[in-house]
Order: sequence, then C-alpha cells, then structure tokens
Amino acid sequence: MTVTFTSVEEDVPCQRPLGLENDQAIALEIEASMPPTADPEFTSPFRSFPWSTLSGSDRVTRVRSEMCNGDSSVLDLMNEFPGANAEATVYLDAPASVRAIVFEPNRTDTYLIVTE
Repeated sequence: MTVTFTSVEEDVPCQRPLGLENDQAIALEIEASMPPTADPEFTSPFRSFPWSTLSGSDRVTRVRSEMCNGDSSVLDLMNEFPGANAEATVYLDAPASVRAIVFEPNRTDTYLIVTE
C-alpha cells in the first residue's frame, strides 16, 4: 500500500455525539493505493489504529482516529482494495500540544508528520 499525507490541519471542528476525550481534533487528508498484485495476506495498517502524537516535551501519547462531522471516510482506509485507491480524512482525538503525529503502519516502520 502506498500512503500519501496531503494535508494536516490542527484544531478542526469535530461534531460527534460523545465529544472528544482530549483537547483538539487534528485532520489528516490521506490518499492510499494498492497495486493489483497485493499479497493476499496483506492487511490494511489503518485497522490497527497506528496513531500517536509527540508533544513539545517529547511525550508520546497514543490517540484514536474518530469520525467527525458525519465523515466516515476513515473506514475506507481500513479495507483492502487491490488495484484501487481510497481518499479519506482521518480525525485524531489529540492533546493540545502536538509537534508531530506518529504513524506506525507495522512493527518495523515509523513515520513522523510534523505539525509545527
């Protein structure tokens, strides 16, 4: 799977029935594609909720992705779609002081998405 983060926006409005547990919602616009030859054993990394945040004081906090404002496109990324692509907005329920988002799609790879 090829994943491209096209934008990051902090402190976005997030309307959801139970509200947020943390201080803000961060919206990540994501494009993902899979080759038609994807391994049949492949599982989307978005199923494992691979998100954390890194604060200015280097504190790592595991965060959840949420559906905000009636947008459930994050569920599209949790599918396997050989030969196709998906676009989604992932909303993260995050603490106030975030300098980077940590994306861990598997046990060996970690990516930082800088927010400041």
